[in-house]
Amino acid sequence: MFYLRRYDAEPLVQGQFQAWHFGPVHPDLYHAVKMYGACPARTVPHAQEIDVDSSEVLLLGMLVSVS
Repeated sequence: MFYLRRYDAEPLVQGQFQAWHFGPVHPDLYHAVKMYGACPARTVPHAQEIDVDSSEVLLLGMLVSVS
């Protein structure tokens, strides 16, 4: 499992991922956004915002486009 961590050693997400039929799932996140169905999730309840620099935005964008 690929684990995302920032250089300050702070994990990007808390909790554990599980192996589900269609791929890895973070159950807490799934249950928080499942109401959106196939539509983009506009907000995630209880999510904490983090400051990211342009290189982190680029990396995250590349990771999302691969999946």
